[in-house]
Amino acid sequence: MDLPDALRIAVSNTLGSSWQLDLTSAALAADPDAWTDHPVDDPEPGLGPLLALGSLVGPVLRYREWDEGGLADVAIYAPDDDVWVRFDRALDRLGVWGWQSRPSGVGDGGAWAIALLWRGRRLDVHGVGAWPPAGGLEPGPEWVGFMRAVHRLAGGRGFDARQGAGIA
Repeated sequence: MDLPDALRIAVSNTLGSSWQLDLTSAALAADPDAWTDHPVDDPEPGLGPLLALGSLVGPVLRYREWDEGGLADVAIYAPDDDVWVRFDRALDRLGVWGWQSRPSGVGDGGAWAIALLWRGRRLDVHGVGAWPPAGGLEPGPEWVGFMRAVHRLAGGRGFDARQGAGIA
């Protein structure tokens, strides 16, 4: 199974937990200083820095979760091929590759960012208070399905669709 060349998925909620999942090198993920950063209110990762990280030895997924008290959970792991295949199929089924940024949402929703580079396809989108793909204030079925797919990719951690898409 071909792994993505770059992957970062971040959801920063106004209430409750916030999550970030990155494809990174095993060496970088094991660095204790890499766990001290905080989620941003408007995550815009960009693909350039991610490509540099993913190209280092031993790509792994790095999961981080924050709550009101700070960093709440961390994990480093490599999903098996079946997990990647299911995630890839979910991206296609949900139309994620066609999503657009929603930078000027209205309301108290959280922020989100998705950066993917996989098999020649590129997605680098973000938004605040308006959830993809339609840009509504309430998460639609595509976003909820995407959150579930990311939850599975993250080994059953975070990205809780029941918490909504950044709204509690």
